[in-house]
This record gives sequence, C-alpha cells and structure tokens, in this order.
Amino acid sequence: MKTYVLAITLLILATACRKDPLEGIERATGEGIVGKWLLVERGDWNGKPYTHKIPLNPPQTLRFQKDSTVVATGVELRNYASVRSYTINREYLYLHRSPADTSAQYGGNRHGYRVRNDTLRLDPICQEGCSLWFIRIQ
Repeated sequence: MKTYVLAITLLILATACRKDPLEGIERATGEGIVGKWLLVERGDWNGKPYTHKIPLNPPQTLRFQKDSTVVATGVELRNYASVRSYTINREYLYLHRSPADTSAQYGGNRHGYRVRNDTLRLDPICQEGCSLWFIRIQ
C-alpha cells in the first residue's frame, strides 16, 4: 500500500511541477490574420497524428501585414520566405510566391486557416497532411 501511495504522490508531483513552455510569452490580441505569429507546434498525419513542439528560441515567426505582404523568419518557416503577398476569404489563405520559387515544400499556394482569439492554425497542402499552430505575439 505504501508503494502505491508513494507512486501516486510522485506522479502528482511530476505532473504538477511541469512548466508551461509558453509561460512568459506575451500574447497579443487582435482581429483576423494581420499581426505577428509565433510558431509553437507542427502536426503531421502520416498514418496517425503526431505533433511536434517547436523550440521557442530562436523564434520562428510569420507576420501578415495590413498591406497584404508576408514576412517569415526562422528555419521551420523557410518555405514561406518566398511569399510576397497574401489574400484570404472565409475558408482559405492564398499565398502568392515569387515566380522563380520552385523549392517550396508545400505544394500550391492555398492553405486552410483558422484564427481563434490569439491562435492561428495553417493547413498547407501536404502529401501526408500537416498543420502549423501559432500564437499571436503582436
């Protein structure tokens, strides 16, 4: 019985002491997609769902500006470096790349997207299925 109680206690302590990896990151508020977004997680669906937390340092960001331009920073978002502008409708985000860019991993320029409060989910067209999750930081 003592072993059981000790095991439960250690389990509770181990889970209670975990630090939130996003703790200390100041989130911003706003409407729509305009703003600066920090990549925090990537999901892949090759057979079964798998998510991968993105290290917060160095920051990997996408900035959607009011003039419809896009600025990407970070290795994880290198496929967005050639994006020159964007347009959106209720369902899709269309990324307009440099005509010379043929290296982008994500085929096509249409992404499913969803903005909810301070989070953004992008669903690029991928062979195996994938998603990118961001939090708004500006």
